[in-house]
Amino acid sequence: MSEITGIEMPINDIKPFVKTNVLDQCENETTARLSIVGAPGCGKSDIIRQICKENGWGLSVKYLSNMSLEQITGIPCQVKEGEEAKWTKPEIFNFENLEYKPDNYKEGESISILFIDDFHLADRIIQKYLFQLLTYKSLNGYKLPKNTAIILAGNRNTDKALANAIPAPVMNRISVYEVTATSEDWLKNFAFVYNIRDDIASFIHTKGDVFLSQKPVESVPWASPRSWTFLSNQMNSYEKNVGPIKIDALRKIASSLIGPDYAAEFIAYRELFAKFNFDELSKLSMDQIKTIFEKEAEENSSSVYAIINAVTSWMISKIKQYNFNVDKKEVIDIINFTYEIMTTILGMKVHGIQVKPLVIAGTNYIYKFQEAAIQNMTNIPPDFNSTKILDIFVQNLLKKRDIDWIFYEIISIIFKHELDEDDKIEIEKAKKNLQFN
Repeated sequence: MSEITGIEMPINDIKPFVKTNVLDQCENETTARLSIVGAPGCGKSDIIRQICKENGWGLSVKYLSNMSLEQITGIPCQVKEGEEAKWTKPEIFNFENLEYKPDNYKEGESISILFIDDFHLADRIIQKYLFQLLTYKSLNGYKLPKNTAIILAGNRNTDKALANAIPAPVMNRISVYEVTATSEDWLKNFAFVYNIRDDIASFIHTKGDVFLSQKPVESVPWASPRSWTFLSNQMNSYEKNVGPIKIDALRKIASSLIGPDYAAEFIAYRELFAKFNFDELSKLSMDQIKTIFEKEAEENSSSVYAIINAVTSWMISKIKQYNFNVDKKEVIDIINFTYEIMTTILGMKVHGIQVKPLVIAGTNYIYKFQEAAIQNMTNIPPDFNSTKILDIFVQNLLKKRDIDWIFYEIISIIFKHELDEDDKIEIEKAKKNLQFN
């Protein structure tokens, strides 16, 4: 629930507001400085780095949490009697070691962001000096270059992050945007783009926002986009440097980052997810595979969603492995095999579980990946577009099975493909033949 402005937005939606504010600050000396507020770990720092890389801007990051007052204000120098008081250059004005420096960057000329993180930790003394910085982009005789914009980030009073109240005159000089992390936004704009592990990404996709953005907890680990990213990195490092992760080791790693309750949920999911090796399964006949799936579903109906997530993750990893060349025969075969798995599951009767919503969710996972690739990834071929995967799926209608028409309706809705009247007739026939709701 929004605490300050009454409006929250997914964090990726902040991008156009930051861009316009930065350009406005470079042109207009007295415009408002933009402030991003949200829960710890929701990605505020990461989104600023992304914006700078996308726009070719320099980035200087200053963390109030580890800066002394002297680093912000400078230190007064001893001067001769009658001379004007002078100060050393504050660290906050140091742009020599940028966190991100684009090609052809020229200090003082290229657009840069001075990103003041942990703004919520500024006490009254620091705020007194930041008031001057925010108003005039200057402090104790030093002035930021014209093409430098100030962006702030911090947490809210309810985030248990020691947030200090911000005086009214300071608030009146900033524009505040509240952001939140959603699973859909995180997957599309971060997890897929920055290669978060398949088991983690698919778990968040299945479980939703509650497992991504837990309410901040003091003194114990809790789940956030940051902690899930750390978990992905540490699992990769463990596998690289130690070997396969056994449950006991994973429990220790996950509990240290996301807490024991969420760790237990993730481990239970991952045990199912990891059971299915689709490189090996693709060597079997579909009848053999169906028998395996039915046996798994009889023993544990939850295995169905793990199967769907495992095969869609497998397909996605293969597409990336082949550099998004979906015209390659090997990739077409992989997509067609995934199609067969999805339609096989769609036709299964599983006790105590509705299969169709799980198939829809799995298909949506593929679509989110495709969207992320088209919009956010730089290494994909120019002909990888919104119809590439869809076209391969649709070719399976040549098999003229009723289940293909059922799945066709699902992929048409998710991939935003318009059905013609003949298609609709065939779909209704298939539903009647299969007694499919």
